[in-house]
Amino acid sequence: MARNNQNSDFHPNGQRLIALRDVKPVYGHRNETPYRMYSLSNPRPTSMVTAKQVRDASDRWDAEIDEMDARSVLEDIDTQWGALPEGGALEGYGSD
Repeated sequence: MARNNQNSDFHPNGQRLIALRDVKPVYGHRNETPYRMYSLSNPRPTSMVTAKQVRDASDRWDAEIDEMDARSVLEDIDTQWGALPEGGALEGYGSD
């Protein structure tokens, strides 16, 4: 029987499980991933998570940040960086 020696099963500190409050320092993240990004019914600072749960939560947070960034850029374009505070620069764009 083959042993599963994947490093992805462990957190960088060698543990299989860590508390949510420890994710930022253990992974060296600059910003904390919001607890709501974890697939847990009632996430708390003491909730224990696997390395996969951390990766999945981080991916969900990155996707949400990307979506917020895209909305912000579109708003900047639509208002022409404040020149049209009411917006409308994108009205009719792409329609023939």
